[in-house]
Amino acid sequence: MQFDWDAANIDHLARHGVTPMEAEESIVDPLAQEAGLSVVDNEVRYRQIGATMAGRLLIVAYTMRGEAIRDTSGHRFQSNPVRSTAVSLRRRGMIPDKITVPKFATEAEEADWWYDNREEHGKIMAKAMREGRTGKNFVTRMRESGIEVPDRERSAVTTA
Repeated sequence: MQFDWDAANIDHLARHGVTPMEAEESIVDPLAQEAGLSVVDNEVRYRQIGATMAGRLLIVAYTMRGEAIRDTSGHRFQSNPVRSTAVSLRRRGMIPDKITVPKFATEAEEADWWYDNREEHGKIMAKAMREGRTGKNFVTRMRESGIEVPDRERSAVTTA
């Protein structure tokens, strides 16, 4: 199995504290679990969770370039995907470091507040989806939770 490495993807891994050898080990791990896929710039990106020889769990993203595997990202696997997604969105400037949510006297009052502010939150999510900054798994989890999420193609047309 051949891997395609250059300074850009090696530097990207290093920012996440992962070495190319660790990424390769987690990709070829026979017990690795598929973690979804996405399409970025018309290129299929696979994600999987695998272990290194030292037992470190990583989630890696990679694509196929001819016969070679090109690792596009990798970082330590976090067992709390909701927190991980929030941290990722915060780092990208999609959400502020702190969201000020007022104290509510009742659940109904809280539900009303979230309902009244849904348009603002929806715009943030629609923008992230248009820009391809949400993974397939994130959208799938939202839909499975009963939250209506538009397709990327439709969201680009229907939201400003």
